[in-house]
Amino acid sequence: MKICLISWKKFKYILNQKHNGMREIINYDGPEIFREIVSQKFTRLVEALEALGVKINEVSLRGREITVNRYMVLYIVGEIVISEKSGLFLREIKHLIGPILRSINDEIQREVRPVGYYSYIDVDKFRLSMSREQEENRQNIVVDVPEEYEKEVKRVAKGIAIFLSDNNVNFDTLVISGYLVKDILKIRVVLMPVGEYEEDKLEKLLRGVAEKYTSYLRERGLKAILDDIEVITTKIKPWVSIALKRKRLAEREASQIVSDEDIQLVVQKFRGKLSRN
Repeated sequence: MKICLISWKKFKYILNQKHNGMREIINYDGPEIFREIVSQKFTRLVEALEALGVKINEVSLRGREITVNRYMVLYIVGEIVISEKSGLFLREIKHLIGPILRSINDEIQREVRPVGYYSYIDVDKFRLSMSREQEENRQNIVVDVPEEYEKEVKRVAKGIAIFLSDNNVNFDTLVISGYLVKDILKIRVVLMPVGEYEEDKLEKLLRGVAEKYTSYLRERGLKAILDDIEVITTKIKPWVSIALKRKRLAEREASQIVSDEDIQLVVQKFRGKLSRN
């Protein structure tokens, strides 16, 4: 038997590389203060499923602060997208994730209680779906910014895509481009919707979310401003679709996670949980 010895420093480097790779799978949209805690805990879910031969394509999480009986609650819903090449059937995986999610919820709660929060992962509304090769190009997210801004702007692109899906806006292509003027990143957002929409309302919706996420970039320490937004229909400008699809695509297609949850149902569930504690 051959034994390979490596230094502790090298081992930690390998371990960190593995965890960093897993965190790329996890996409979190919620209060920034909880990003690190939530991402770290959901890494356990990815590890547990991959140990069983389940290939995880993406874990999309949405966090929201709500108030229940004057308690501050971090409410989390999401979706796990697995590869169709995974070794287990979807129904088998559904039985596995419930206990894991409840365990993760307990761990997050231990972390957030000292700052006055409860944690509530809505297991019943946590979606599990299977990706298919033929669906990969259904939605295109194009990020075209200077390299040093790519990581943060990809997060912004994902957040905008989730917001649009939550507001029942289907799209073919979402482009976020940026250029530097001195040291300021000027951002332009272009949307190519699928279906009929009132253009004025859609532009207002897109501008609102684009401004929100540009503000997020500034909170992350980047000098960024929203330059412009545009909604383009292929019916008017068919050549734009061809041009945009030649650009680099972001890592994966936008996930359509659950739409706005029924807060009253959440309140009832959480009250029941508090009364049992």
